[in-house]
Amino acid sequence: MLHETKDDILSRDGKGDEVYGAFAMFHYNRHTGALLDRDLRRTSIIGDVWNFPGRIKGGSWSATGGFRAGDAFPSSGDPFVRHAPPTRDTFPFLIWDGPLTNDRDAVIILPTIWEYDGGSAAYDQWFAREVANERTIWTDIGTQEMIGGHQLGVVLPAGQIGAPGGASATAATGFQTTLLQIGAMFGVTPFDRPVGMNNIGGFGVLPRRAVVITREIIEAALQRLASNPTTDADAQSRAQTGLNELLQMVQGIDAESGSTASSSPPLNGGMPDGTIAIPLIDGSGSDFQGQYVLYIQVERIP
Repeated sequence: MLHETKDDILSRDGKGDEVYGAFAMFHYNRHTGALLDRDLRRTSIIGDVWNFPGRIKGGSWSATGGFRAGDAFPSSGDPFVRHAPPTRDTFPFLIWDGPLTNDRDAVIILPTIWEYDGGSAAYDQWFAREVANERTIWTDIGTQEMIGGHQLGVVLPAGQIGAPGGASATAATGFQTTLLQIGAMFGVTPFDRPVGMNNIGGFGVLPRRAVVITREIIEAALQRLASNPTTDADAQSRAQTGLNELLQMVQGIDAESGSTASSSPPLNGGMPDGTIAIPLIDGSGSDFQGQYVLYIQVERIP
């Protein structure tokens, strides 16, 4: 975590940031474009556990947790090494697992981090909107280019920031209005909200980020990793280079008032093969100030 979000000054939700990860998945037949199945998985709330049953302790804000700038979770110090089996509860988190066949399957993952405050209206709206717009996500030029390639990375499908007059704009309007209405109650009525929003015309807008997975992409990434082992020192150097590139691109997007054209290049930076970093950075015009980075890794199950 690079910077904590702007929080309730009374810390009624806990000291520092309390967050959870949420991941929407869509599984497609690549030949027909048919949606085979979909899923939504999310972690437990992680952060300050004092007087909050059911949470997982994370962060160094206090003896009972809470995230602040510089914290990582798990706090291994190396985002590229998994030190424990993935779970359905906390990080490392099992986002998706299943069989993939060459030239047949494609999985699209929409990764998010949410700052917890106690109201799920925006979270529920986000998932409902993504389900309603899965066709837009599937047919996006950037998505299709990734499906036809062998590069693990992140694309920014159009949809929630779109030109007026189309289905994309309709989706954007619905999501923007929801966030504005909830935001007007900030400090009075608690609400969860996604990290990585831009402020466009007075509206809080979450750009859509997507990770595209095929068997070909995974095999290519793991083959490169096997033929070019990465030392710890090299991994850290590439990680910093990649993160700098990602942050520069995010700043460029913010400078363009949140424009996320489908032709944007994949966000993969200098990450080691098989691992990608996803920056979730609130735009400079946002009141929320959160800056997080998610690391996602692909693995072959024996």
